[in-house]
Amino acid sequence: MAGTSVDLHFLPGDPAHDILTLFLDGGEHSPAAIAALTGHGLAESTLCTAELVNLGLLDDRQPDYFRPGIALRLNAGGSGGDGPGQPDVLSELVAITGGCARIGALHGAGISYVQASIVPGRTGRSRRISFGSAGLERTHQSALGQVLLAYAGNGVTDELRKQISVPGGSAVTFDPDELEMSLSVVQLSGVAMTRGEPPSLDVAVPVFGPAGEVEIALQISASGFQDADASALDSLRSIAKRLSRLRNELPG
Repeated sequence: MAGTSVDLHFLPGDPAHDILTLFLDGGEHSPAAIAALTGHGLAESTLCTAELVNLGLLDDRQPDYFRPGIALRLNAGGSGGDGPGQPDVLSELVAITGGCARIGALHGAGISYVQASIVPGRTGRSRRISFGSAGLERTHQSALGQVLLAYAGNGVTDELRKQISVPGGSAVTFDPDELEMSLSVVQLSGVAMTRGEPPSLDVAVPVFGPAGEVEIALQISASGFQDADASALDSLRSIAKRLSRLRNELPG
């Protein structure tokens, strides 16, 4: 798991996925509990958990306990439902277009996210939860990353330029002027759109924090502009506004 210069995607069966799944309900766990509940050894789970903290997917601010990072906390606690059994935020996002959805946050070395997608099976369609991270030099290639960069301030984009300008440091084609123009458009419109894989249109919007800062963004995927119409964007923005109010109530 070391390094964040390439995309990391944690699927079922990965130790990181097993650990992060424990935190989908927003709870807190000690290192010993994580090892016992996942079946991974204490040494392995401790190393893995430390890396997940570095990626912003987990939070270790409380001594001897870990809690989910802000993206996972919002997913668990941000449903508009009033009781148990109500859908979490990712389920709401997936329902907008039927495509995959992400809740992501910016951290020191890039972005991290929790993702939901619908996969076909013998007994019908089911939801798959996965987790991932992208290095800073790849952040600007996604709608989610563009939103987070647009509101992050010059320090982050300056670091992006620095990392990519290192000889041999990245194979990513990078045009600073084009990036600045793209981020300006995002700031003016409050939305980012990029082409994703498989062929899709990814749409992302910001979730504002207590002081107007943006550390979290929401992304949905559609098959094209027709499926990402005004009603889809309105639904996405409505969820983001609700989460902004919730974000004000969460501890830092």
